[in-house]
Amino acid sequence: MTLFQTALAAIYPPRCLSCSEMVESDFGLCGTCWGQTQFVGATICDQCSVPLPGDARGDRLLCDDCMRAPKPWDQGRAALIYDGVARKLVLALKHGDRQEIALPAARWMRQVVGPLLTPETLIAPVPLHWLRLAKRRYNQSALMAKALAELTGNDWCPDLLVRRSYTPSLDCKSRAARQTILEGTIAINPRRRHRIVARPVLLIDDVMTTGATLATCAEACRAASAGPVCVSVLARAVREPYMWGNTKTPRWSPHVKNVEIYTSPLCGFCHAAKRLLSEKGVTFSEVDVLANPDRKPEMIQRAGGGRTVPQIFIGDTHVGGCDDLYALERAGKLDPLLAA
Repeated sequence: MTLFQTALAAIYPPRCLSCSEMVESDFGLCGTCWGQTQFVGATICDQCSVPLPGDARGDRLLCDDCMRAPKPWDQGRAALIYDGVARKLVLALKHGDRQEIALPAARWMRQVVGPLLTPETLIAPVPLHWLRLAKRRYNQSALMAKALAELTGNDWCPDLLVRRSYTPSLDCKSRAARQTILEGTIAINPRRRHRIVARPVLLIDDVMTTGATLATCAEACRAASAGPVCVSVLARAVREPYMWGNTKTPRWSPHVKNVEIYTSPLCGFCHAAKRLLSEKGVTFSEVDVLANPDRKPEMIQRAGGGRTVPQIFIGDTHVGGCDDLYALERAGKLDPLLAA
């Protein structure tokens, strides 16, 4: 380490990516956060990377979902289980402008995607619509794809795929609803089509829940005559979070009142409100008033004249906006209000 690097480390010591405690090196986790991070084990579904019980013993295993409805890609890998520290890191990268998380994320992903790569494999991110890109200023999947390509030496193409139309948030949507929303919305960039003909492709995204977004991307690649298509994500959402063999009790019961929220993709308060509800395991219906302007008069009427977003309704109660939702949470009144 040079004298300058030593001085810099003294002024700005390395911090844990999750809790900001001091650590030995940059882009790392402290011992506590590392111990609370669930890495995907060796026995997994070969397509969607969900953990499976038992020992693979070299055989190709598929989960029940992938046997019933095979994914339109060949193989899939995830580095982490989307829970606890992993969820915190994903949300910080996606919504918190923590772009530095992309590099360690790519390092973890590199450990699991090695067998899927060939020297010819082209790495490409799941695309963002320009409206979301304008709000967020970066595509978190593209940051990870770039970092992974630099680590592996593979070519990458940040704009191989494009979103042709804006879609509402897919949070808390069912697999069928996601597929309906995404149908026909992602396509190969005509200027990049020549780069994937008969060539292996590795698609990169931050989280896999139902796999609907990745499926739409994979189908677009196959339609453009790509070679084998594989996918990799930083984190895999599972129905029952794996806690080293133990089932973790959900923070909130699924038996809650109907929750409706009027939003806009350009509104940070909307994302914060949805994040709180999602962290409680609450399923909600979302109305994007930017994509559906004809629904805004309905929102204003229901909200008693309120014109800003979000406008949140729990059962027959008009909660108000994001600040009102968090005020209920701080006062311990949100859970009782949600209870059916």
